[in-house]
Amino acid sequence: MKNLLGFIMVMLLILFPPATAHAKSFTVDRVQIKGWVQPDGEMLVNEVFTYTFDGSFSRLTRSFPDEHISQIRGFEAYLIHDARPVVGEIDESILSQAQTSSKGSTYSTSVEAENETISVLYVYRMLNAVKSYDTYSDLNVTYFEGGANHDEDINNISIDYVLPGDVGDVNIHGFILDREGLVNKVYRNGISFHTPNSAAYTVTGPEYFSLHPL
Repeated sequence: MKNLLGFIMVMLLILFPPATAHAKSFTVDRVQIKGWVQPDGEMLVNEVFTYTFDGSFSRLTRSFPDEHISQIRGFEAYLIHDARPVVGEIDESILSQAQTSSKGSTYSTSVEAENETISVLYVYRMLNAVKSYDTYSDLNVTYFEGGANHDEDINNISIDYVLPGDVGDVNIHGFILDREGLVNKVYRNGISFHTPNSAAYTVTGPEYFSLHPL
């Protein structure tokens, strides 16, 4: 009898194998960051993250390094209804605000996405982003730190800063702490960085300084 039951169980497993859960995954295909530096040293930041999802997702997270989390104010998230968004050139008519919450250094955004590519706009202010001295001002921001908060590769990152005035391109000097990063272009009132990939658990943070006070 036991042998018969065992045979039946084996046949049932062959005919009706147990369902296996499909592993979900996602990629960060592109990140566009733009910061508008204010005369008082605060910075208004817009970030556009483009994700591709394999599976169903209901939550996205944006984590900040511990050194900056106390500077972040007014974090908001918006779904972008456009296939090719450009940071700083997004009309409000193609945005819908998403619900957000925060815990520690991480902000969570509610989404409904399945097997698709979407773009999300993050908006926030960074207090005391720029420090001014007698003969120069500097800005040093780490966007993706080397710890557990950066556990996925992030691809095709552009980071742009716009200064509140014309200081001359010869007076702006930049450096990006990233193995593949570079200064893309220097303007009379700003600077642009780019890196093709910020590998998981590595640091990506640009720094520039001006020889004249902002």
